[in-house]
Parts: sequence; structure tokens; C-alpha cells
Amino acid sequence: MKRVALIVEGFQRSMPGQAEQLLKWYWGAVSGMRDILRRDYGYSPENTILMFQDMNAGPDISMLSTKVNVEKELSRLASTLEEDDELFCFFVDHGHFDGSSSHFQLQDGTITDTRMNELAGKIRARSQVWVFTQCQSGGFAEKMGAPGRIVMSSTMRSENNREAFAEPCRDALAWPAGKEAPPSVVQSYEAALENVWRIFREGQRRGEPLQEHCLLNVGSKAEYGKHFKLSSINGAIAVPGQEFHIRFPVVSADNPQIKEGTTILVRYEILNPTPREIRFGPAGVFVACRGPGDENRDFGHVPNLAISPRASFLFEARTKLDKTGQWSFWPAFQKDGRWGPKLFETRVPVPVSLPLSDAYQRKLGDRKNLSSVSSGGRTLSLNAYWPYHTERRPRAGDEITFMLLGVEGMKGGYLTMTGPGKGLRVELRPYAVAGIGTALEGTTSPLTAGDWNLDAFADSGRGMTGAGIKTQLTVG
Repeated sequence: MKRVALIVEGFQRSMPGQAEQLLKWYWGAVSGMRDILRRDYGYSPENTILMFQDMNAGPDISMLSTKVNVEKELSRLASTLEEDDELFCFFVDHGHFDGSSSHFQLQDGTITDTRMNELAGKIRARSQVWVFTQCQSGGFAEKMGAPGRIVMSSTMRSENNREAFAEPCRDALAWPAGKEAPPSVVQSYEAALENVWRIFREGQRRGEPLQEHCLLNVGSKAEYGKHFKLSSINGAIAVPGQEFHIRFPVVSADNPQIKEGTTILVRYEILNPTPREIRFGPAGVFVACRGPGDENRDFGHVPNLAISPRASFLFEARTKLDKTGQWSFWPAFQKDGRWGPKLFETRVPVPVSLPLSDAYQRKLGDRKNLSSVSSGGRTLSLNAYWPYHTERRPRAGDEITFMLLGVEGMKGGYLTMTGPGKGLRVELRPYAVAGIGTALEGTTSPLTAGDWNLDAFADSGRGMTGAGIKTQLTVG
């Protein structure tokens, strides 16, 4: 697997006296992102392409930031990247919206959202992240959604970007030594979003209507970490039968491993685009929540809420998942004696947690471990377990959890599984295990019956390499 980053600072036309200050800011944004990707994620210098409008602005600038160079580089990546490779793209500087398309400004012209989507669609890498921080960049997030692709923009199509988006987005991706699990890409977006919200909620723009609406588009088949599950991706929608809109319904967890006791945070925004005040009923706005067994667990009520003309209200509330089973959440309200419709429902399953000692007693055939290997004083072992009776072998439809032990200091890994008529890839993420240390753990989708060949890979900080474990799992 190859990791490639394309980091582009575009072109700005500044008022006299501003150019030097802006160039310094742009350089800090793009060079900082480059350094984080190299230092924390193992991106090699040759696979970290940095374009800037001034080749003398700093070290390791690959080429000038021109439209010709950007299109040429993306075309090259389309011919060299394979499906298992990863692509991270980060765009900083100026942009505009012409009434139909968002543009990113470069020295010799602009690239539109439609053209960027066309170029991205030719790249085979199944894991793609695209970040656009310029003004009026919302068209990129709206038009570039695709399976396996995350796209974020600092604003909607008609909005200017006045508050910091690139820096909190960049800084949230840092993975300092000693931090067990890397942040998810969506956490980076959440950090940038929170910075904008904080400025309007309690900072220097407190009391102003929210004027910068960051957008996130998560491809329908993309899964990037377990921290966040987003139920809306493309901005506000009008609530049927109402004058107001709802945006940003985000359900996030305080732990990447969703389990009993996990705290859930729900955030959303209500916009009043009318010249009249909108007032809600005694139950106000809240989170509709259904716990296991369809138990009513609504929370976070803001009674009798009033939203001023052309203003918005930022809602957030927390609850604890205190039972195993299926939970669901959606923004809710009471207005004019009626309850709002179910929109943006997000479902969060809380699995049954096996005690570690029990998990280790589960056998596959007559072995506790599928396989183990020793090298250089380190012993790696691959374990499998599932929440059923100890004596039962895996069956068709089971979801198997794999745990790779002996991986202290490793940043992540994955399993390839080749089985009846298809192949799977199971991401393994760092997970702290009491009394054991760090494990890499991941869970399959429901498996079909047959023999599955497994091959384990792990990242010790110098890139992903084979762990030396090749074994077989039989699903009956």
C-alpha cells in the first residue's frame, strides 16, 4: 500500500501590505500539514507533493502551484495509484463561486468543482480525502461525493471564509508519540467545525447569525474510524411543513470502541431564514432517542426556544449508552402542537462485551490462537473470538473479531481475507487491553461459509509490512 499526499497553495491577489502576511499564513498551513503527514503517518518525501506560488518560500517545494501542474499531477496519480493506495489532498488559498460552480484559484486559471470531480474519478485509490479551505468552496463538497471518498469544505458555495479552518483541520490530524489511536479524518473536520462554532457562539462574533457553514461529504461506502457516524453530509435541508432548516446533525462518541458506558454527543443547527421569529413549544428542541427494545430515551430538551429572524441556534447534548443493543438518534422538536418528523436518523449498535478472560478461552478447533510468529524477540499472535457459546465454531453470518497481540508501538494494521468467491480487508486499529497492553483489533462483516485464508499486516511506524502470520479460518 502506498500513501500519497497532494498539498496545494493556490494563488492570491492581495491588497498592498497584505501579501507577505498572507504568504506566511499559507506557508504555515501547507507546510504544517506536510510535516504532520510525514512525521505521524509515514508519508515518504517522494510521495508528498507540495505546490506553492513561490518556490523560495521554504524547503521541499515540489513545483509551482499552477492549474497545469495540478491537473498533470492528478492525471499522473490516476495512472500510478492502485486500489489499496491512499490519497490525501489539501487545498489552501482563494476561491469563488460563479453561480453554478465553485472554483479554486491558481496562477494560470481556476479548477472548478466539476473538473476536480472528473480528475478524482479517474484515480483508483479506494481511500481518498479531499480538503478545500478556500472561500465559497462548498461546491467541491457537494459535487465530489463518491464511495471511498471524504470531501470537506470550509464554507457553502456562496459564503466567504473568515475564520480559521485549515489550521484546526491540520492540527487535529497530529498523532503525537504516546497517543494510542490515530485521530480519524472526520475528527479533523469536527475540530475545524467546532472552531467556527465557538467563534459565533462565544467568541468575537457572538450574537451574529452563523455565516460560515462547513460541509462534509462522506462517500456512501466509506468508513473512516468509529469515532463518528454522520447522518447528513450536504448541508441544510428544509423541514417538511416548516419554515426552518436543520444542518450538521452529528453523532459522535467519546471512545473509538463503542461499548456499554460510552458517552454520545449529538450536535445540530437550526436555521431561521425568514424575517420572522420562530418559536417552539414547551418541549422545545431536543434529541429523539430510542434505546434497545425501542425504549424512549429522549434527552437535551431546550423548552420554548425562540430563534430570531435570519439567525440560527446551535444545539448539543450528551447521553450515556448504558445498555447493549441498537440505539438510534435524530433531531426532534415540538412546534405548533405537533412533533417533528424523523429526519437524519443515526443508528449506533452497542455490542455485547466479552470479558477478556472469556475471550481468550474461546477456541478455534483446539487452539486459542489462529497463529503466532516470533521474530527479533517479539512474538505476534492472531486471536479470533465471537460472542457465542465457547464450543461452537464460527457459522455463516457470524461477525468475527480479530485481535493481533504483541504489537506495542505499532500504529495500525489490517487483515486480508480470501474466501469463497471474494476477498475482504479488515482494518485493525490500536486498542488498549487491560493487563495486556496495546492490541490491534478489527471486526469483519458477516462471513459466508467456507475456508478463508488470512494474511496479517502491521505498521511499526515505518510503513505497512507483512506481520508474518498467514493462516486459515473455517466458517461452517
